[in-house]
Amino acid sequence: MKTKLLLYLIVFFSMFTKAQNFVHPGLNHKKSDLERMKLQIEAGIEPWASSYKSLAADIFSQHTYIVKGNTSMTVLARDSNSGPNKAAYEDDMTAAYQNALMWWMTNDQKHADKAIEILNAWVNLKSIPGIPLDVGLYVAPMVNAAELIKHSNAGWAEADMQKFSDMLVYPGYSNTTVPEGAFNDNHTFYWGIYNGDPKRAGNQELAAYKGMMSMGIFLDNELMYQRALRYLSDQDHHPDDLPYEAGPKTTTSIISDNGFLISYNWSQQFTIPDYGYDGVITNYIYDNGQSQESSRDQTHAMYGVSLTAQIAEIAWNQGDDLYSLADNRILLGLEYHLRYNLTYENEYDGVLEPWEPTVENGLFYQKLHRTARGKSLKINPYSGSDNTRVLRGLNITRPYWETPLNHYKDRLNLDPEKYKWLQRGRDLNIEKTGDYEVRSESRTDTPGWGAFTHSRTSNCPGDPINGFDTDGLPNYNMNTLPMTIEAENFDYFPIIGQGRTYNDISSSNTGGVYRTDENVDLKESLEGGYSITNIENGEWLTYTVNVPANGTYDISIRYAAANGNGKIKFNFGGEDVTTDVNVPFGSINSTSLIDWKDFTVATNVSLTKGVQALKVLFSGANNSFELSNMNIEINTLSCIDSVDTDLNYAQGVNYKYYEGTWSELPDFTLETVVKTGEISTIGLSEATSTDNYGFVFDGYVYAAKDGMYTFYTNSDDGSRLSIAGVSILNNDGLQEASANICLNEGYHKISVEYFTASGVNSSLSVLYEGPSISKKILPIYLEEAKVAGQFEFLFETNNNFEGWSSFNNPGTTSMSVTSGALQATYAAAAGYLGIQYPADLEFSSAHPYVAIKIDHLPAGRMAFYMANGWYNNDKEGFSSLANTTLNNSGIYVYDLSANGPGFGSSAKKIFTDNENYTDTNRIIFLIDENDTSSTSNSTYNDIEWIKNFASIQDIIDYAGVTLAVNDVQKEVISMYSNPVKSSFTITNHLGANVEIFDMVGRLMLKSSIKSNKQSIDINHFKKGMYLIRVNSNGSILSKKILKM
Repeated sequence: MKTKLLLYLIVFFSMFTKAQNFVHPGLNHKKSDLERMKLQIEAGIEPWASSYKSLAADIFSQHTYIVKGNTSMTVLARDSNSGPNKAAYEDDMTAAYQNALMWWMTNDQKHADKAIEILNAWVNLKSIPGIPLDVGLYVAPMVNAAELIKHSNAGWAEADMQKFSDMLVYPGYSNTTVPEGAFNDNHTFYWGIYNGDPKRAGNQELAAYKGMMSMGIFLDNELMYQRALRYLSDQDHHPDDLPYEAGPKTTTSIISDNGFLISYNWSQQFTIPDYGYDGVITNYIYDNGQSQESSRDQTHAMYGVSLTAQIAEIAWNQGDDLYSLADNRILLGLEYHLRYNLTYENEYDGVLEPWEPTVENGLFYQKLHRTARGKSLKINPYSGSDNTRVLRGLNITRPYWETPLNHYKDRLNLDPEKYKWLQRGRDLNIEKTGDYEVRSESRTDTPGWGAFTHSRTSNCPGDPINGFDTDGLPNYNMNTLPMTIEAENFDYFPIIGQGRTYNDISSSNTGGVYRTDENVDLKESLEGGYSITNIENGEWLTYTVNVPANGTYDISIRYAAANGNGKIKFNFGGEDVTTDVNVPFGSINSTSLIDWKDFTVATNVSLTKGVQALKVLFSGANNSFELSNMNIEINTLSCIDSVDTDLNYAQGVNYKYYEGTWSELPDFTLETVVKTGEISTIGLSEATSTDNYGFVFDGYVYAAKDGMYTFYTNSDDGSRLSIAGVSILNNDGLQEASANICLNEGYHKISVEYFTASGVNSSLSVLYEGPSISKKILPIYLEEAKVAGQFEFLFETNNNFEGWSSFNNPGTTSMSVTSGALQATYAAAAGYLGIQYPADLEFSSAHPYVAIKIDHLPAGRMAFYMANGWYNNDKEGFSSLANTTLNNSGIYVYDLSANGPGFGSSAKKIFTDNENYTDTNRIIFLIDENDTSSTSNSTYNDIEWIKNFASIQDIIDYAGVTLAVNDVQKEVISMYSNPVKSSFTITNHLGANVEIFDMVGRLMLKSSIKSNKQSIDINHFKKGMYLIRVNSNGSILSKKILKM
């Protein structure tokens, strides 16, 4: 034991004594992680796509969230349910993080502004009483949000940022003196946790050091970060820092003995400096995997071991490896406790009985805790001494497992036997919740959303970079095609990359330059930069790339050859897209290792959109050629799919304005934004300087039909236009440039970047043309999320595309609305909402059901009718909706195709007049609290949405209602297994029809059930979430499954 401990401490001491510089953002997420999330959402790839939908719909992810804190609040406490400002802070810290994450995903300034508003609301805290656990749990989530905002161009003012930073360490940071306030609650976060918690259970000390580590990174405070890292890895304090608490503690008398745990009184000694208590990872998880708290209860034991993984992830993002500490001690603890908890109520292959670690079978240690407060006797399935409350197996559904699983499985590619129970815990979590990880019920435990934030693409254990900064830290940056990838910038891996991000035969970098801590052989190139040299048969390099759209691409290399005996092969996403291609030599090709030439390896290579691994493999004779870079260009793109979203759209565009001196179009993500806002169209009207400025415009373009569209830009110094993340048009001078792209019907993200150096001829215009559209100024749209209390009515035109209108301000008499190229006006009057439409809109008979979601049923009447003119004038018909609700769900339905009074066939085409405030056909929705007067105050805020649908089932699916209409008897789908690897079984539904849809509504499979125990094969499905719909004698039942 002692020898082993000394060995890993020597390794860790050498690793952690290097000068500390910080990766930013670098707490829970690096820039490359955030880019991967965003790009996988845009590509519609699971688990990111559906997990993001859950995140985006969460109440704490809305930029309309009402901030609970304010600058008058100076005290915060978690020590009771009614602690000062407890509820306000917990809500705000959650909303700050989730809005910061939404800001990175959407580039919507409103999310950034909301996170900043929250961060600024808490800058005047002066007192945070309570134990270190309370302080640590509270600081990490808020600092996580601050890190995401600080290291982006979100617009957080430097002065406000400094106030927040000062608040974290009030009454001031010191590495030599503990302020008096640390002893009398006149302090905030740092001084509440600076010494961990040497008096309590290990999870409490771990929470404190997680908070300290997070603050150290955010504040760029090396000593603070090292204070946490060194303690957790059982090292002495940094010589320039305050010491840790000395020890040991010794037991005095027994307080209690419940058969699982002996609790002691204790006394303090100070004979051993930097003693290390139960928050040291190897003191918390023993070498058999047992947690220090396993005899307390399983809630704390499971949280504690998961907390070590959360800490390890933060350290990993800074290049420090706690995951592998003491031979993967964290994984050992996860496996031990998941095995114990999972087998309590679940059976697995070869495991039919609960796994019971005992002293007798050698799987449980009876051990005195480092705090001397307790001694573990045997593992405890109960809640402490309460043998009536079984906690064993209850915490599987907490969002703890995705992050460590993705590390050990996808980063390290360990043998699956080593993380078997971690995998099973994650899978059971999904099966029980029917979803990927979401926000934790205990929001201080973990941020949640692990499938979205920490899932990794196959064969991408490392992260993409475009080089290193002056401190030697990797510049994380996604390789988005089309682009030239420098060969020396293969994916970065914080520890040994051999066998993970590269395979190199030599045992060191024989060239001795650039990435000298890796084995890949590099040398300085005569053309500048670096090149791969000493290439040997069987070597390979990996690069994480983003393919922005389905299509064909051309691949070329920049190389120099000694002979023609070397070969190269390209593999994307685990599939070879070329053969082993001979790298040519002589004639028009390279004739020596100093003769650099371009060579086209392949053309018209089909690639599928999404983030994936590009693997470059070498074969043939050794040392035949050297490689400088790979260039991948678009040949032909498939038609770009429209966005999958529930958002509304209104004419306008988001802009970000910058000032600076540039000779070419800069990377605006690295620049400081001067101001942001929304304007009606792309233009330079918001510039406040006459020269040396730039803009980024983000919005949506609407394609009314499938087909080829041409985009044009006129700009003076430089501009770039991108559609759906694909850069299609670069204009580098005072001229018109154009590019073609095929778009499918619907809305598509568009971004236009622009800069000018001289204000003399500053100009920017963007035009387009397409099917049935002559060349004209580009109409551009903003996204507007639906909010509670907002009317929405979706309709279809003759051309069969979906339009929309919305209303959430009853005090407004009229508002204009745009639907594609069409415009409409709707008007409000007391007691009802009237909507007017252009002459060429009609109600589609294919979507005859109108549904209204209302939060509360009015005491009076609720009606829906069509009218010519205003209320009381020539009503076509009237229908009460009270008896057509979806089983008390608050959703009311009316069928416009039904032959009710005044309806009939005319209901299918009711929008026939021109835009006019009189005698205009309207759909009227009336919610009236008064039984007799239609002009009383309307309860508009009770309405969540109004939409039209093709079927009742579509309403059920949209609203998330799992009940059939009108008291249809409910049944439960009996189905196993879930998650699904290749097939699942449905029982007791003989004669029913089954349909399987993906999460964007595409029908993937349709079948009938011909036995009471029928297997459904989905082996050919891609990984992700799917919706099963079973129609049994008119009763429609739905359930989600996860395809592994």
